[in-house]
Amino acid sequence: MKHLAFSLFLVLAADANSHAQITITNSVFPAVGDTLRYVFGSQNGAINVISTPPGGNQQWDLSGLQSAQTWNQVMKNPQSGTAFASFSSATALYNPFGSTTEAYLKVSANNVRQMGYFGSDPTGIGLNLVFQYTGNLDDTWAPLNFFDIHQTSGNISTTFSSSIVPAPILDQLPIVPDSLRMRIATTRLDVVDAWGTMQIPGGSFEVLRKKQTDYRETRMDAKVPFIGWIDVTDIALQSAGIAGLGVDTLVSYHFLNNQSKESIAICTLNGAQNDVASIQYKNLTTSGVFTPENADYVLHAFPNPATDRLQLQASGVPKGTCQLFFLDASGKAVSRSVLELSSGQLDQSVSVSQLPPGVYWCRLLFANGQTGVVTFVKQ
Repeated sequence: MKHLAFSLFLVLAADANSHAQITITNSVFPAVGDTLRYVFGSQNGAINVISTPPGGNQQWDLSGLQSAQTWNQVMKNPQSGTAFASFSSATALYNPFGSTTEAYLKVSANNVRQMGYFGSDPTGIGLNLVFQYTGNLDDTWAPLNFFDIHQTSGNISTTFSSSIVPAPILDQLPIVPDSLRMRIATTRLDVVDAWGTMQIPGGSFEVLRKKQTDYRETRMDAKVPFIGWIDVTDIALQSAGIAGLGVDTLVSYHFLNNQSKESIAICTLNGAQNDVASIQYKNLTTSGVFTPENADYVLHAFPNPATDRLQLQASGVPKGTCQLFFLDASGKAVSRSVLELSSGQLDQSVSVSQLPPGVYWCRLLFANGQTGVVTFVKQ
């Protein structure tokens, strides 16, 4: 990793032009009471716009983005969180896009650090658990300059009783464990490799480009009587079909301005890293943005991002027939199907393999006219 960092530094240094670069300071760090306003959208050929070679004085044009939906990222007092006792040194929390999960941050003069979260597990089992990071996993730091290379890492180890695991999953395991444990190791490499001007709908900004690469490995252990802890990751993948386990490489480009608390744009690549799966950008206007009506039911979708299948869950919904719609970035329904609900609990796995990568609304319309809405990213 050190050789990679040194090589990147040489590449960047060869193209340096310091008089036109900006510096990101801690004045743009989030604080309790802030509302960061974003839009999600898409633009054909965005990968060719944003993934330019390293260097300075570049022009990135995303002014043709087609808006889909808005997101107001509200920074809350962490003491209002359900799991504050587990994150007592946190200084802020927020709910990630389309989720009721509580994400806890520790903001200091030098960095914005992820402390962990409380909410749906990343493997798609459907459990609400506390996930605490050990180590230092930074979202950003200050001062942040062109040439910067910043590597951080965080590890999660969360133990839970097998009694709370859904029976259909537990029955597929060849052993009956007392407890299970999720281990998530994340190494994050941030490289500030370019600077220039970013155009988005409604404005143009001087920015630094930060390429963020997350190397993440998620494993599962089982505690077996008289044996102790054993790694059952491969068994869980093959026999129980638990998604979200294994090794992932997640790449995103962050375009940052020294006067905006919002990122000007965050472009997340697909799993193959050959196209843009989603674009989140600073909301400068709300005209033309698709905004669904207030939902009557809290709808959960996981895993998120999804690849092949999406698990939908909701409680207290009407029995009978309901319609399921997927809406694309323009708000247009790209898929419609019918679900039959025999009880007031929705727990349905649906295929999303046919959808191109991007951000989608999942909308349920029940026979009585009530709705449930949730957003998800298709990789």
